[in-house]
Amino acid sequence: MTSRERLLTVINGEIPDRVPVAPFIQQEFMSEYLKKGGTDRLIDACTCADELGFDLMTRQNVNSKPYFIRKSFPNWEVNESKEIKNGNHYKITTIKTPMKTLEMIEGAPYKKDILEGIHYLTTKFMIESEEDFEIFAKYLPKDDGGHKREIIENGKYAREYIGERGLNSPWSCGGVFNLACTFMNIQEMLMDAICDEEYYCEYMDFFTNLMMYDAECYIESEYDIVGMQGNMANGGLMKEDHFRRHVMPYEKKVCSLLKDNGKPVLYHNCGRAMSLLPCYTDMGLTVYETLAAAPEGDTDLLEAKKLFEGTGVTLMGTFDQVNFLKQATPDEVYRRAAEIMSIGKKGGRYIFAASDYIEVGTPIDNFMAFIEGAVSESAY
Repeated sequence: MTSRERLLTVINGEIPDRVPVAPFIQQEFMSEYLKKGGTDRLIDACTCADELGFDLMTRQNVNSKPYFIRKSFPNWEVNESKEIKNGNHYKITTIKTPMKTLEMIEGAPYKKDILEGIHYLTTKFMIESEEDFEIFAKYLPKDDGGHKREIIENGKYAREYIGERGLNSPWSCGGVFNLACTFMNIQEMLMDAICDEEYYCEYMDFFTNLMMYDAECYIESEYDIVGMQGNMANGGLMKEDHFRRHVMPYEKKVCSLLKDNGKPVLYHNCGRAMSLLPCYTDMGLTVYETLAAAPEGDTDLLEAKKLFEGTGVTLMGTFDQVNFLKQATPDEVYRRAAEIMSIGKKGGRYIFAASDYIEVGTPIDNFMAFIEGAVSESAY
């Protein structure tokens, strides 16, 4: 089987020639391995897959930034600037409307040699009050066709470029909860759900509608599977009953739209998730990742396999790339990869990967042992 056939087979619930081995790679790993800047999550990911011998599931970011903060529209003037101050790298986004200028500030430690794959922390949110939300919702422009056109064009290009190397699986602009957290303080959102549920439902419905439009664009594209980020609403932050009542209905609505129209969904939570797995089994997912085990997460692969049995969901991940993959010996990595594969492959519906993206500082010998150990036990 080709990598593409192998991945499609397991996602469809059938048994391929072996379990796919599809590590999540992005700029950090690609830039370090290829010794280049300006890496591309499609082109350079294909190069890495060719050279290192793994099944590819790309994680393009080309459409993940919402269209309404990428350019200006009438009554919606967008400006973005960057500055280095006190050892930090800041990104400032402003949106000027007839009523008010909304501002968002994101920061990250400044490292001269690492400007790719930066993970920013929001220090000032664009929506800080009900008045801000009313202004944001009132003036937020409809897509002028450019966003949809980009998704369709990028999907066509990705499908042609990847060929049989694997699947093109880009990030959308959310999960609904994640998208809302881009513009609103998550602590206030948690309180709104309890203390001001009417307001909470109003803005969650609003962001759901934005995600539904995004999903409609992907449905018309040649992208193989759509990534939805669900890591903000994690099991370390909320209990199952809160997720089931205040998060799941919105996420499920978008998942259902995609799946009902033949577009598979990959849902991502790279943190604590064991208590939320009963919700995930009911959300209409196609693939769930990352099954993060201790110490970074709390998911047990064997228990997860039991919980998802018969649900039609393919599981992906588990290997600790934060600590073990970087610090263990190649032999230890090889054995751990083989051990995880032997658990994950039982009953099918498993894709071997790490618990999130492969990080800077991962020794290439360890990465190869990670691939080779998994492949050694990948036959059914």
